[in-house]
Amino acid sequence: MKLTWKKKTNKDSIHKKRPLTSLYPHLPFEPRNDNSQPPNTTHQYSSENPSDSSDVNKLAQSFQAQGNKLAEDGEYREALGKWETALLLNPQNAVLHEQKAQILLELGDAWSALKAASRV
Repeated sequence: MKLTWKKKTNKDSIHKKRPLTSLYPHLPFEPRNDNSQPPNTTHQYSSENPSDSSDVNKLAQSFQAQGNKLAEDGEYREALGKWETALLLNPQNAVLHEQKAQILLELGDAWSALKAASRV
């Protein structure tokens, strides 16, 4: 069985002309019509506020404790997720990297375990 398509004879129906106006006129990368200057977005970032860093450390410790509990219960993938979240908050925690490597070895992912163990 052979299928064929009929060609349209009207050229306008084949090639529709699109307008040159933007559908989204207020995107940040398009030039503005007003003459106002964009606000100065450069900021001097100082060292973190000590209370903020302690809150981040407490949150990381909380995720680590949740991961420890899940690992003790044998739920390795869930524990891995909690530890990865804690590592995002505190990437210098060597214990978390070591625990992550151990779990990855248990799951049979030796290459990822090696990468996790060598991150510190």
